[in-house]
Amino acid sequence: MKKAICFIFPVLLLFLFSGCHFTTPEERIANTEIDIGESDIYTEDDREAAVQLVIDEVSNWSCVETVYSITYAGDERSEREIGIENGGKQYDTVMVFLSDFRTGKTPASSGFNSDCDYPEYGWIVAITDDGEYKLVDWGY
Repeated sequence: MKKAICFIFPVLLLFLFSGCHFTTPEERIANTEIDIGESDIYTEDDREAAVQLVIDEVSNWSCVETVYSITYAGDERSEREIGIENGGKQYDTVMVFLSDFRTGKTPASSGFNSDCDYPEYGWIVAITDDGEYKLVDWGY
């Protein structure tokens, strides 16, 4: 009986994990196309600091297999989000980014569908009163 368990258990593990590919944060963003665009409101440094927050967040989501692109959505779109609230605080200086990514085969209770593309997934980064950049919201 003990031999049977020793044989069956590894075989079950093999079936459980077959086809699953777990990517590292670095692998998820290795080929990501970043476009911080142009802005009449925000400096290049502002947009680069903001997009780095998005990269740091999405690259650590284990359900994401590949991040295809992250793009600044533009001044007009960003201005529509002025006044967004998060944690009881209202933000008047915000930048919107859009990302395209794909989830893996097993998104681990993430709220995302397995093995799907998510185009134009939105990210809102605020500049706080003390000049810090803060990721305040994301989703569609």
